[in-house]
Amino acid sequence: MADSSKKVAEAIGHTLAHVQDGVDFFIDWGFKALKKVGKEKFVPQKDENQYLRTTKKVSRNVLTFLGEAGDSFYKKYQELKAKKQ
Repeated sequence: MADSSKKVAEAIGHTLAHVQDGVDFFIDWGFKALKKVGKEKFVPQKDENQYLRTTKKVSRNVLTFLGEAGDSFYKKYQELKAKKQ
């Protein structure tokens, strides 16, 4: 009985590790996508409303900031994980 419960616990642990790795992958991918969108060249339209133009510009800056923060987080997170091993 103890051997089978150990195998079930191990299988659950492995599954959770794969889920965590997948979540990390998609969050990292999302931060990189935000950073990429934020860094695209902004070309305002001539007849565009000035408030809309300002909103777009600010939004791009926010996306870049979030992407940079996410990249920084995951870089440091990987360093800390490597130190523990």
